[in-house]
Parts: sequence; structure tokens; C-alpha cells
Amino acid sequence: MELAAEGPGGVRELALLENASPHGACVLTQFAHAPEERVWLRKRGGPVLARARVVYAQRREERYAMGLELLLTDGEWKKLVGGGSAVTQHAI
Repeated sequence: MELAAEGPGGVRELALLENASPHGACVLTQFAHAPEERVWLRKRGGPVLARARVVYAQRREERYAMGLELLLTDGEWKKLVGGGSAVTQHAI
């Protein structure tokens, strides 16, 4: 999965999806993003799946675990989480 900060020059990086639901997600990243920052999530090289707000970023060994509140999703995100139930995945 790719995560990109909103705005000009926004950081784009690969992220691992740890868990997801219709309303939120936890991703593992190399860089910490500040709470309230807006980010985009998409499948690597694919269309945007969701727009989200960073709720928290916690250091976890060599990565950061970031909690995201989803603000806008498309049909592909709903397919990813199986129509409403939470899922756990490690790479997309």
C-alpha cells in the first residue's frame, strides 16, 4: 500500500496495512506523520482507496504505527474490508 501526505511535496511512502475497518485503519510506516495530518491511501500503483486523518503515531521498533480515521473511501476500500467487517493484512 502507498501512503501520501496531502499537499504539494507531500511525502509518499510504502506502508503496511496492519488492520482496517470501514471507519479506520492502522498502518505501519517508516515516517511519523503528525496528528490531524491528512493522507491518501492507495494500492501500490493503483487508484486512491481512501482519504484519512492521522489520529496517532507511535514508535514501534523500526517503524511507526499510525491510527487513521477514514474521511472518504471508494468501493475498493469496502471490498478490502469485506463489506463492513475488520480485516488484518500485512501488505497490499
